[in-house]
Amino acid sequence: MTEELTQSPDDRARSADTERRFGAAQAMRLVGPMAASGDDILVENIDNEIAPSEAALFDMETISASFKRSEQTINKIRLNDSFQEYIVKRSIHPYKQCSEQPYWINLNNYVRKMVRDSPPESESDRLQAHTLQLLAATPNFIFAQTALSQRVEKNLTDRAAASTYNGLIRDMATSYPGLTASGLSRALANGLQATMKFNAPPLPLAAAQVNRCIRGAQHEMAFGAFLSGAGLAYRTTTVSEDLKGIDYVVSMYGQELPVDVKASLSEVEANNSQGVFALRSGKVIMFSMIIDAELHDSFFPPPEIVAQRAPAVAMSLDEAMDRIRQHVYNTG
Repeated sequence: MTEELTQSPDDRARSADTERRFGAAQAMRLVGPMAASGDDILVENIDNEIAPSEAALFDMETISASFKRSEQTINKIRLNDSFQEYIVKRSIHPYKQCSEQPYWINLNNYVRKMVRDSPPESESDRLQAHTLQLLAATPNFIFAQTALSQRVEKNLTDRAAASTYNGLIRDMATSYPGLTASGLSRALANGLQATMKFNAPPLPLAAAQVNRCIRGAQHEMAFGAFLSGAGLAYRTTTVSEDLKGIDYVVSMYGQELPVDVKASLSEVEANNSQGVFALRSGKVIMFSMIIDAELHDSFFPPPEIVAQRAPAVAMSLDEAMDRIRQHVYNTG
């Protein structure tokens, strides 16, 4: 299926309101026998498992071709005796249960072990590892997001799967500046249909979930560019911090300021904001300070917008820190 994932009506409305190593040959070798690992780790922080490559300046056409090779690799893995033995040991039927979440959690774990056990030999291998890992994680992400949207009490494992997937997208975008949001959307749509086949979820449902994650990653990375442009010291968060809704931790006046970045101003206003930020649960909930159209399908804002918005971001965070200090003083 070649249909592109599209933004949901809600995302478009919010936008209008304000707007992360295998060459083909290596991959085929790795589909051969592989001993099953010990304990399963359903989700974990895998940021920086694959170091970003400064030399890998591939364009979207090259990245899309890598996704196609990853589709073929995943389909070969699914039919491989080693993988089927791997999941049978985990009490999962390789065919009868291939439409259930545990099957895809374990396929994701299997692929990640392949990546860890076979370091890339070239920049093309590194790109192949990125696309293979992201594509293998997509089905579980869809299952997790669907469960999260249907349950009042959110399951920690599903929340962590969503957090990890966001980290994979951000890592890939950081490693490959040529990646576009729409190109990634198409590649994941095609890959999901090609690997899950008749067990794939309806495209509109997958579209809304994957695109929301892509859009969120765009705005988070843009905000990071503004922090850098303002000369502020900051770090990305751990999975445990991300599960608390924290995207960045900014150092200000010797203190750490947790920031939750929102893609639209209306999401900030829903938290009783005063301007472009709100204070809630010990963190700053702040508008990304950029609209979708200004990103031009990229994960990085143009230099002129960085220069223009960085001072405003710094001023807003300074004001937020003052209010936090005042609150502590008044309640101390």
